[in-house]
Formats: sequence, C-alpha cells, structure tokens
Amino acid sequence: MALFRVFGKRNDGRSSFAKLVSYVARGDEKEGHTKGREGHKATAPLIDSELYKDMPPHLYGELVSLSDAPTLGDAEHGQERPAKPAEKTLGGMQSLSMGKRPQGQQAAKVPIETNCLDIETAAHEMRAVAAMNGRVKDPVYHCMVSLPTKEKLTAAAMFEIARETIKAIGFEGHQYVAAIHDDTNNQHIHIGVNRVHPETYKAVYPNRDHYKGAKAMRELELRFGLSHDRGAYAVFERDGKTVVDWASKDPNSKEKAPAKARDMEVHGRESLFSYARAEPRKAVSELLKSNAPTWAELHQVMGRYGLELRTKGQGFAVYDKANQEQTPIKASDMHEAMSKARLEKALGPFEPAPQIEQQAEQTYNPERAPKRDPAKRAQRAEERADQRRQLRELYDEGKKPLVQETAKQVQALKESIAQRAKDITTSAQAERKAIYTADEAPATKKARLSLLAAETAKQRAELRAAAKRERAAIPKVQPFREWVADQAEAGHPAAISQVRGYLYADKRKLQKWKQADELRATMPGIKGPGPVDMEQDGQLWGIASMTYQVNRQTGDVRYQIAGREAFTDYGKRLTFDGQASTNEAAILAGLQVAQAKFGQALELTGTDEFKRRVAEVAAKQGLRVTFTDPAIEQYRQQLTRPQPQPERAATAEDMARSKREADQLARQHIGQAGKIQVLTEGATARGEIVGETAQHLVQRVSPTLAVTHEKARFAHLPAGQRPKPGQHLAISYADSKGKTVPIQPPARGKGLTR
Repeated sequence: MALFRVFGKRNDGRSSFAKLVSYVARGDEKEGHTKGREGHKATAPLIDSELYKDMPPHLYGELVSLSDAPTLGDAEHGQERPAKPAEKTLGGMQSLSMGKRPQGQQAAKVPIETNCLDIETAAHEMRAVAAMNGRVKDPVYHCMVSLPTKEKLTAAAMFEIARETIKAIGFEGHQYVAAIHDDTNNQHIHIGVNRVHPETYKAVYPNRDHYKGAKAMRELELRFGLSHDRGAYAVFERDGKTVVDWASKDPNSKEKAPAKARDMEVHGRESLFSYARAEPRKAVSELLKSNAPTWAELHQVMGRYGLELRTKGQGFAVYDKANQEQTPIKASDMHEAMSKARLEKALGPFEPAPQIEQQAEQTYNPERAPKRDPAKRAQRAEERADQRRQLRELYDEGKKPLVQETAKQVQALKESIAQRAKDITTSAQAERKAIYTADEAPATKKARLSLLAAETAKQRAELRAAAKRERAAIPKVQPFREWVADQAEAGHPAAISQVRGYLYADKRKLQKWKQADELRATMPGIKGPGPVDMEQDGQLWGIASMTYQVNRQTGDVRYQIAGREAFTDYGKRLTFDGQASTNEAAILAGLQVAQAKFGQALELTGTDEFKRRVAEVAAKQGLRVTFTDPAIEQYRQQLTRPQPQPERAATAEDMARSKREADQLARQHIGQAGKIQVLTEGATARGEIVGETAQHLVQRVSPTLAVTHEKARFAHLPAGQRPKPGQHLAISYADSKGKTVPIQPPARGKGLTR
C-alpha cells in the first residue's frame, strides 16, 4: 500500500521555496538529530546560492549526478558506487550527498528530481514565477508519498510515482522538486510544488486533494504491484475487472460506516446502517425534539420502518424486525442521541417494545441500491467548485481594469481638490494683504478682514461638500457577492449555485429557508426520492416559451410559461402554485426539469388530486419516469398500458357473411340433408356447441338438426359465461337475450322442445 499525505499550509505568508528544498534534501536527518552533532564540520552550503545563506550548517552537502548515485535497493546490498564530481543537467534527476561525516562514515545519497533548470536555482526559479501572481500569499505546496515497511522501489519508480501524483492532484506542468528519503523504516518521497503555473501564472489550490491523492495511490499500487490499503478509495473486483472506487458510501460523512456496510454499498446494495440513517433517523430526531417523548412512542416510530430497539451488551442496538439473522447496528450509529445514557436520561429506564404486531410503512431491503451515488455526488461537488473558481476568475479579470481606472480617478480628484484648496488659500492671503495695505480706517479694515474670513470658511466648506459629491460620483468596483447576485439574476448557472451556497453558509437564513421548505413539502410539488443536496446545481432549463426569474438572495428560480406562473425550483424540490398545479403545460415542463435534476424516480407532494394529475400527464406524454408512491405509480402504469379498442359494430354485410359461414359449418356436422334452424323466443335448444364464426355460434341438437345463434344475444353475460365450442348447453331466449344452462351430453338428441 502507498500512503499520501499533504502537509498543512503556514497561512502566515512566510512560505519559503529555499527552506522546502533544503528540507527535502535532508535525507538522513531524523527528528531530534538535526542540530549540533559532534564531529560534524560545516564546510559549504549544499547549493551555492544567496538563497540558501540562512541554511543551517548541518544541511550543507555536495551535489553529485543521479547517474553516480546508487538506487536505494543497491545501497541496501552495499553496492554503493564512489561519488564523482557534480554534473549539472537541464531538468534532469540529480542526487545530493548530505553532510560531511566523521572519517569512516559514509554519507547518504538523496536522489532528487526537478523540472526546473537546475537544482541549484530551483528555489530561485519558483520564487520568480510565484512573484508574477501578486495575490498568492502561500505558493508552496508540500506533500509526501510513503511505502509500507517491507516494500521498496527504485529511484526511477519513485520519481514516476511523484510525477503521477503531481498530475493527479492538478499540478501538471508546474515546477516541482521531489526527493527520496530512506532514513526511516518506510521509503518515502517528499514533493514540493509551486502553486503558480510557470506559463499562465494562475495559482492552483487543489480541491479535495486528499481524495485525489488517495485514488492515485490505489492506481499506482496496481501499476507497481504494491499491496493495497483501504483509504478513501479501495480496489475491487467487479465483473472480472479490477477497479478503483469509493471505499465508503459518502466521502463527506463524518460518521464512518461499519466495514460490512461499506462493502455492501460498494457493490450496489443498501446496508442497514444507511437505511436506518435515512428516513428512520429523521423520524426519531423529530420525536426526540418533541415535548416529553416516551419509550412507547419511540418503539412506535421505529416499528413504522420495520426496526426495533433492543438492549445488546452494555448498550442499545437497532434490529431488522423482518430478518432476525440480519446483523444489528449500534443505536448511536443511527442517531447520536440514541446512546443508552442519553436515551435513559431523556426517557427514563428502558422499556422493551410491546409484543404487538405493527404494520410497517417501510422496511429494510438489502437488495435495494443506495439512494445516493457517492461518486456522482462527489463529482457534482467538484464540478460546482470548479465552476465557482472560474466565476471568481471571471470577476477578478473584469475587476482589474475597473480598479485601475477607479484609482486614476481618485488620484485625479485628490489633486484637483488640493489645487482648489490651494487656490482658496492663495486668494485669501492676497486679499488679506490688500486689506492691510489699504488706506482705510482701522474699523473698516477690521470689518473687511472678518468678512474675508467668513467668505474663506464658506468656500472651504463648499469645497469639502463638492469633494464628497465628486468622490461619490466615481464608479466603485462592485463587491463580489453583489456581482454574483447580478449574474445569477441573468441566469449564470455557477452564480445560481454560488448564491445557494451563500444561503447554506448563512445559518440564520438557512433556518428560515428550512422552515419555508417544511411548508413547501405539503404543497403540490416534485422532488427526488430520499436525501437531496440542498445546494443543487443552478442549471436553467430552456423549454419552449418558458421564461424565468432568479431570486438574488436565495438562488430560487421561478419559471413562467407564456407569461403565466408555472413552478418554482427551490433546489431540493419544485413546487406548483395556484392554477399551475392543474395546468398540463406547467406540469409537463416541471416533470421534464425534475427528471433532468433528480433522475427517473420522483417523489410527489401535495394533494392526491395533484398526484393523479401528474401521473396522467406523465402517461399521456410517455415520459420515462416512476413515482415513489406505490398507488400513484400503479395508476401511471395502468394509464400507460394499451387500452383495448372497442369492437366495431357489425354491418348487415358482416352478419350475412357470418351466417353463410355458420351454415356451412353446420352442414359439416349434420350433412346436406340436415335441417338448420334459428331459435325463437320460448324454445330451448339442447346440444353441443360445435363451432363459431365472427358473429355466430353453431349448436348441434341432433345428427340431422343444428341451430345457429347470434353472439350479440350473449353480450350481456360475463366473458367466462358466454357459450364456447365444446360446451353442452341448454340455450333459450328471453327478451332477445340468450340464457345458458350447462347439461350432461345426452345419449340421444331429442331436437326442439316446447
């Protein structure tokens, strides 16, 4: 197995490529042995550069080419080659001999690979590239890949693992330095990467890099024949193929499912753990929040879902009532408030479930697939993150020239205000000087100086007010959140998703949203079955003649058809207001949007009348959807089945043709000399039905007598009671309707009787 680890960011703006390169080059220094060793004489830095002038003396060493450095496997067998002078190669692999050792002690070799021009200048090159993106405060990315104790690879293989890991995380094409360490029981390789791309100068902050790294580890284990470990991803055999897939149902879940539950869901089956944590968990949570819940109420809620709470060991466990062989789960796994201590504190001493048969509304079925596909859910989350990152970049690109233009206008206004203030001061000084030199009475001068001071104060006050107005008139850069709201209103999918993300992050608004959603759950609407991400993708659906309006605060989308309200997309569900709940066009558009958002299986809310109306529209339009309500789904299937066409009324020509054919059939049984009659009211014909045509039945009464009957006379009888060939019947007519009575086959036919 291979272990992937990401080292945390400093988050203080003091990341250093030089220190990172120095650290990864320290191949034999174990923690606690990096300072002040006796016999260690510092001679010169490992890399002769000003960038490394602050490097601790114990990290000094000499640079040799990789071709002269033994592989780690060779070093184990004592086949180390003598070191040769350094050979600097362009972007090649190099090895560092670390530290001057006491006489007789061999220095360890640290194989290093970089795609920079040279290992000596790697840190300088990375720092120069990072400086091209002024927004990046922490350009250093540091991770490690470690092998298990008993497994080792050659340097070339380890460097290939490093390159594939860099690519998997999302740093393909970025500058990096990788160094192999063999100073512990586990061979491992440190990887230092520059977040800033050397060509685009865009910074990369990998999303979910620990998951990407875990998946890359499983794939590299397969390639290099290493043993496998179960991390976020695991290796499985499916349909004869080896695949790498999620090891758990939900990578975002803090609760770790039991191993058997994870194994079931990896193979597409729902575990009792997941079943209990879905709808049953919600019902139990609501009960425990109510006033003074009781054990009886808790057992009743559990029973509704086919579950039972019992004591097991020192705690409680949840059992499947329908299958006693099913392994139970811990009660606290179903809900954290269901531990023995917390339940007995809330409900009192434990009371077992009463032995009363309760009809379960829903039961656990292990063959049912999990309601959410964790891989698809993770993929959607990653796609949303990428879209939002692109949205931010779009804002930053548009913001940059505006910031520059605003700065120019602000600077120009400052200079203008300063000049006007200077002009006021200069004018006042000149006027004051003129007053002092004027040949006027002292009282006059005093009055004029007072008026000048008042006028000057007035001008300065007017200048301040003008400056404030002019500053306010300068266009300001729109804040990102406000800009996102504008984009969402204009229909940008990523912006709609971002607005919903803001709502989810705002606890107070989210609480109000959830309360409103509880009310919407009773309205005519459509949603996906089971749990649905609150932060659904903000896609707009362009159906003919349909328009929309986006709520800037919540990301909700209101759709109209031909100018009339159709439905509202709240992310988790669609709801229909007023007349839209009966409008076929609105329901059809809502079904198409719901199918695109939630898939084929849909859950309907609202009145039974609305649900049946939706089923009718789905059946009429031939939509490939199913409904979670069994009664509504059965109704939809009934409407979808081909309906029998009513029989076309027989014409006179049809009747004549059928009578001729019936007579011919009768002659086959009584001969040409026999007699064919039509039964009249009050008479009874006893005998075997020997044949039929399209509109007639033929009954042989005796070897020389037959009767033909019109099938229409028996149309009032149920299908199972109508005469059929091979039956022996007594047939009579009353009010033009035929009546049949089964009889035993006679020894001799008596013909007609009255």
